[in-house]
Amino acid sequence: MLGAQHSALAQSSSDPSSISWALSVGGESVTGALKSGASRYAVGLALQVGPPTEHFALRADLSYHGGLPASCSSGALCGGGLEVFATSIGVIFRLNDKSRSWSPYLLGGLAVYALDQTGDLKPAHFGAQYGAGFEVGSKKSAKLFLEVRYLDLSQGGLVPMVVGIRF
Repeated sequence: MLGAQHSALAQSSSDPSSISWALSVGGESVTGALKSGASRYAVGLALQVGPPTEHFALRADLSYHGGLPASCSSGALCGGGLEVFATSIGVIFRLNDKSRSWSPYLLGGLAVYALDQTGDLKPAHFGAQYGAGFEVGSKKSAKLFLEVRYLDLSQGGLVPMVVGIRF
């Protein structure tokens, strides 16, 4: 009996469908003291690991959050302001079983941020990330997703809303 359990565990851990990666892009808003009038964007790359039929998965993210130039009151172009480089480790909780072609999900985790407001990169800001998303696609092919999350920074937060594809 123990040998059969070990064999099933080894088979599921080597299943290639239990590892996926994703690309995402979207817009975002800023809260707190970090708020500015600039249009903002976010791009990201994620690696997700989890059993193919379970509700939980672990996810590691790398993302960049930047601003586009905005018009100042003088009519001149102002800088986009805040740039944020983020890396995080978190947990995904699917509300449906992964075998279904669609699933809403919740996410949460811890992150390390590097902030740049003045051309001087300041690393080692720690915070939390949490949010929700929805993915759709067949089990054998890529899945599309829409996700919104809150990145908690010491002076405020970022709220990216992204669309992406998971392979």
